Amino acid sequence: MVEKKRNLRKLEGELWREVPHSNGRYQVSNYGRVKSFAYNKTEGKMMIGFIINRFRVIQLNINKQAKKYYVHKLVAEHWIPKPSDKHTIVTHLDGNMRNNHVSNLEWHTRESLAEKHREYEKQRDRRFRKRNPASHSKLKEEDIRLLKSMLEKGVVQAKIAKMFCLSEMQVTRIKRGENWGHVQPLDPESKKTNR
Repeated sequence: MVEKKRNLRKLEGELWREVPHSNGRYQVSNYGRVKSFAYNKTEGKMMIGFIINRFRVIQLNINKQAKKYYVHKLVAEHWIPKPSDKHTIVTHLDGNMRNNHVSNLEWHTRESLAEKHREYEKQRDRRFRKRNPASHSKLKEEDIRLLKSMLEKGVVQAKIAKMFCLSEMQVTRIKRGENWGHVQPLDPESKKTNR
């Protein structure tokens, strides 16, 4: 794995800080870029690095030891104060793992990250259900029409539950209209014409 470097283009508002213990060899910017002064002592060369698991990674030689660093974590360590020692995880606010700008990064504890993921999952599920309320169901509208027709005819709920592989409680909820309330039973006239 060869570390790529290229000439540095100046960006407006970009600020640089030296990476500690690097003897002035490396700097990290608030824009999420890293430059090396190993071969160009005055201007430095931008380090491109490589991608591991969607994250940009660079290799730095610090104290004569080559070590890989996640760029987003380097940026956070140099530009964002850590709220506590428990805050060891850095996340990307916009979900774009290549956007390592300081404004897009945030420190988390394991607990706060787990909570953030739970909230994200809830929102994603809500959006999914809104678009397609029956998409996560093993039953289709036709099944529900037939089930409701059977309920109207007085078929025992336990028998219906077994027939459709449902719990009796689920059949009760369908009967009450709590679930699938928008679906009407089969029309007796349509059954005659379909035969």
